[in-house]
Amino acid sequence: MRKKILSVLVLTALFVSASLVLSAQCPTIAIVATATPSVFCSGTGSQLSAVAQLQGGGYVVTQIPFAPVAGAGTSVILGDDQLSAMFPIGFNFLFFGAIYNQFNICSNGFISFSALNSAMLTPLAMPNTSSPNNIIAGSWEDLYPPGGGSIDYFTTGTAPYRKLIVNIINVPHYPAGNPVTMQYILYETSNEIDIHITSSQNTTPVGEGIENATGTLGAAVPGRNAIVWSATNDAWRFSPGDTVLTYSWSPSAGLSDTAIFNPVATPTASTQYIVTATDTNGCTGSDTIDLLVVNPSVTITSTPDTICAGDNTQLSASVIIASTNNYRVDSIPFAPIAGSGTNVTLGDDEVSGMMPIGFLFSFYGNYYTEFNISSNGFITFDNAASTNNYQGCCAGQLLPNAAHPNNLIAAAWEDYNPQAGGTIQYFNTGIFPNEKLIVQFTNISHAPARDSVTFQIVLCETTNFIEIHTTSMPGNPHGYWYAHTEGIEDAAGLNAITVPGRNSNNTWTATNEAWRFAPTSTVTYAWSPSISLSDSGIYNPVATPATTTTYTLTATDSSGCAGIAIVTIAVNPLPTPPVITFAASQLHSDYATGNQWFLNGVLIAGAVFQDYTPLQIGDYTVTFTDANGCSATSSPYTVTTIGINEIIKADNFSVYPNPVADKFLTISTDKTGVFEFILSDITSRTLMQFSFSNAAIVNTELLAKGIYIYEIKNKSGVVKKGKVEKD
Repeated sequence: MRKKILSVLVLTALFVSASLVLSAQCPTIAIVATATPSVFCSGTGSQLSAVAQLQGGGYVVTQIPFAPVAGAGTSVILGDDQLSAMFPIGFNFLFFGAIYNQFNICSNGFISFSALNSAMLTPLAMPNTSSPNNIIAGSWEDLYPPGGGSIDYFTTGTAPYRKLIVNIINVPHYPAGNPVTMQYILYETSNEIDIHITSSQNTTPVGEGIENATGTLGAAVPGRNAIVWSATNDAWRFSPGDTVLTYSWSPSAGLSDTAIFNPVATPTASTQYIVTATDTNGCTGSDTIDLLVVNPSVTITSTPDTICAGDNTQLSASVIIASTNNYRVDSIPFAPIAGSGTNVTLGDDEVSGMMPIGFLFSFYGNYYTEFNISSNGFITFDNAASTNNYQGCCAGQLLPNAAHPNNLIAAAWEDYNPQAGGTIQYFNTGIFPNEKLIVQFTNISHAPARDSVTFQIVLCETTNFIEIHTTSMPGNPHGYWYAHTEGIEDAAGLNAITVPGRNSNNTWTATNEAWRFAPTSTVTYAWSPSISLSDSGIYNPVATPATTTTYTLTATDSSGCAGIAIVTIAVNPLPTPPVITFAASQLHSDYATGNQWFLNGVLIAGAVFQDYTPLQIGDYTVTFTDANGCSATSSPYTVTTIGINEIIKADNFSVYPNPVADKFLTISTDKTGVFEFILSDITSRTLMQFSFSNAAIVNTELLAKGIYIYEIKNKSGVVKKGKVEKD
C-alpha cells in the first residue's frame, strides 16, 4: 500500500475585531484504502472502502477575539498535582468522534474526559500516547491551586446551544508567583472549543492544545506545543472542521461506482486502484489498493496414515496461495532479540546446508521447515541454493529477478567474507504458537576485510512476519562495494518487495533501524468430518477415528478462495485381549508370541514370553501386540501367595544350598540315568542347560543376586522344578 498525503490549501480567515488578522490551518487529509477481501478467486469480488482522516482529527485551530464569558459556578478545590472527580458537562459533547457527558479538571492546567488520567505536571507535545490523554489544555504546566486563586465551572444557555464554562482564576505556578487566569468554553451542537487566556506568563514549557483518547491525534495552537510561551488577553478556537469529503476511484473498470467511498470491485485480473478524497476546501489525500485474483492449492500429510483403533494421527495441511505481491513493508521500532545459538561457518561466497526453521513458516504462499544462509547477507528456502551454491556474488540483485538465487530474504545482500572475522548464528526463541527464528550476522566484513555489517533476520511463527533489524550497515563509504539489496523475493523470481530505496542501491546506509515484511493473506481451515478431530478449524488437527475414515479439508484464504484436499486414515481393529491362566506356579498367556507382562501396571523388563513365574504378590496383566502394532491387554490376574520352595517335588533329587551363599550349587540324585538341568531367570529366559548323571556342581559366580527357576528333566519330562535364590 503506497500512501500519498498532500496538503494543497492554506486558509486565511479575517475577523473584523480591533484590526486583528486571524489565521486558520487547513489540515492534511490522510486516507487509507482497504479491500474485503483483497485476494479472491476469479468470478467473485471485493468490497472496497476508503477511510479519510483529517490531520489532528479534523480540528481547525483558529485565533479568535478575546471575549471570556462572565459568571461563576461550582467551586472545585484541588491540591497539588491532582485530578478532580468527574463533573457533568450538562449536554452531550462530541470530542474526536466520541460523545462525552462528564469531564474532570486537573490542577496543572487542563481538563479531560478520562477518569483515570494522570495529573502530569510537565506538558507533553501533543499528540503523545503517554498519559494524560483525552485532554483540552489551556495552559498545561506545573500550577499550584493550594497557593491561591480559584477554580469553578458552570453550564449556561439553552439547548441546543448550551455552553460549559470552566474558570481557572489567579492560580499560581508552583511554588508561587505568575498566576494564571484562563477560561474553557465547550459548545453544544457545534462541538467547538474556545480557550480564553487572560494571563499566562511562563519561563518553562507550556502546552495549549487538544488530544484524543489514545494520544494518537491532536492539535495545538501554533508555537504553544510544550515550548516556552506567554500570552495576555488572547483566545483560540478548536473547530471540528470540514467533514464533507468526496471520493474518486480509478481506473473505473470493474467498479460498481467510482464516486463513493465504498464501491464493489469485480475485476477479471489483478488490478491496482487509486482512491482520492477531497474536502470542500480542495485539500486532498490519496491511497492505492491492490486486488489480487488468485487460486490456492492444498496438500495433506498424516503421521502416521495407518493407526490402531483408539490411537491418533497428526494431520497437517500445506496451502499454496497462488497470489503475487502479497506482502507489505513497514518501518518498525529497532528491537533486536538477545541470544545466541548455533554457529554457522561459511567461507567467502558460500551457501550453508539446509537447517531447521523450528516451525512451519509460510513464505509467498508456500510452507517451509528448512532454510539456508548465504555468506553474502541473505537466507533462502531453496535447497538448490545449497546444492548449487547460489551464493549471490558479488552484488545485491535488482528484485524481482528470475536469475538465481531466488526464494530469499535479503538483509543487506552484497559481497561479504565471513572468514575475515565476525560470526553467523541462528537460534529459536518463544513457545508455540509464537516461536521465532533469529539469524544473526555480527561484524561480518565486506570482502576482502573492512566495513562490517551487523543485522538480524527474524521469522515469526503464526503471523509469518519477517523482520530485519540492522545494527550497522555502513553502505559504501570507501567506494569499493557494489549495490546492496534489502527485500524479499519469491521462488520463481517473479515477485518481490524491497525496502524503499534499497533495491540494488549502493548509496544507502542503516544504523539501529528495523523493517517488517507482513503477508496480506491468511488461511482458515475447515475439516470434515469433525467429530473425531481435536480441532476442525486449524491446519494441523489430531485425528482419532474409530474406523477407516476419509477427511476432507477446505482451506480458504483471506480473499475467500477455497482449495480442497482429502486424506484417508486406515484404522486396524484391536486384537482380542489375551487371557491369563495359572498353573505350576506360572502365569500363562494364550498368545504364544507378542506378549509383555506387567505387575500392578508397571512393565516387567524382559518379561516377553508366553509364561511368567511371579515373584511378588499383586495384579498381573499381559499386553499382546499383533503384526499391525495394535495391542490389547488382559484382565488382571491377582497372585496372593509366593513360595520359594519346590514347584514340582521329587524326594530323590537334591538341589543345595538354597539360597546359594557361595558360588557353587550342587545337584544330586540316587536315581540312575541321564538327566537334563535347565536354569532360567524369572522372565523364562534360559541361562544355562546341561546333562548330568547322579550329581553335578553348578558355578553361579556370574549370576546376579535374585530368584531363578530350575528344572530337572528326563526323557519322560520334568521330574523336579523349583526356585533357587542367589545371595
